[in-house]
Amino acid sequence: MSAHADNAFDQWYMLAMSDELAPRQARRYQLLGLPVVLWRGEHEARAWLDQCPHRGAALSLGAVSGESLACPYHGWQFDAAGRCRHYPAHPGREPSEQARVRTFHCLEQDGCLWVCPGTPRRPPPRLPEVGDPAYRSLLVCETTVAANAYRVIENFLDMAHFGFVHPGTLGAGDDGEIAAYRLETHDDGFIARDCRVIQRQGNLQAQGPSEVLYDYALIALTSAVLHKKGADGARASDVIRLFVVPLDEERSQLRMHLSYDYAEAVSEADVIAFNRSILQEDVPILESQRPVRLPLHTALEVSQPADLSSIQYRRHLKRLQIGYGVC
Repeated sequence: MSAHADNAFDQWYMLAMSDELAPRQARRYQLLGLPVVLWRGEHEARAWLDQCPHRGAALSLGAVSGESLACPYHGWQFDAAGRCRHYPAHPGREPSEQARVRTFHCLEQDGCLWVCPGTPRRPPPRLPEVGDPAYRSLLVCETTVAANAYRVIENFLDMAHFGFVHPGTLGAGDDGEIAAYRLETHDDGFIARDCRVIQRQGNLQAQGPSEVLYDYALIALTSAVLHKKGADGARASDVIRLFVVPLDEERSQLRMHLSYDYAEAVSEADVIAFNRSILQEDVPILESQRPVRLPLHTALEVSQPADLSSIQYRRHLKRLQIGYGVC
């Protein structure tokens, strides 16, 4: 199904980190099968379809000057609103009103560049720990997987796989029971609260197996955040965000972003290596799942009680009438 005719088109996606895009730079990305150019003038970032309306050249190959972007093929110059203002081949001619680039909604906040190709219902989510002096925030991993974006989010929300996919860290040997947890739903998703698991090493501060308390939150269609706490429920020591970009219906770009409060105790390199190794353990499983696209019909897959978050996620997709990337 084309994203153009689907409600997936009207959602926010965290397409890039702010520091990926320097002033006077244009870069090519992909979202929902669409080529996207992210470009920045002196300050503001913008997202357009990466296709010149003249002869279809990639605008990401063009040059940024002030607050305009020029096509690399014939030099047509487009202003910040996407309208052509200059034909180099006809300098005295007023460009046609139809000489416009298809523009997308783009909002930069909390170190992230959020893009919506269609019509968003509300602003993208905030990341309150970013900029909080109690935490250090950094990108710990970025990778492309041959897996459906919704499957990736479900895996992030799932706890029952810990002992099998991550036995040396998030798992706890034979103690793999998943206790009941509760869900709070809201318009943009849900929060799974009181998720308790035993882990061998939940983070680099852990001194052996211990009970860990999780809160999972779906904050956008393909973005989720995990607050990892001690068993006493105190504030999170780790806030792990997974931003998934659906490149198309069966491939995804993943970025794992972390805020953590123990920066003085461990090196940044060790934090990155620890979290990256856990994510890499998920990749073979994600790429093995069939059908690749997420089944929304209950008869296609059998669930268990520990799948409550996954079940709620599928209900959320159904409520939004998402057809892109599902079967």
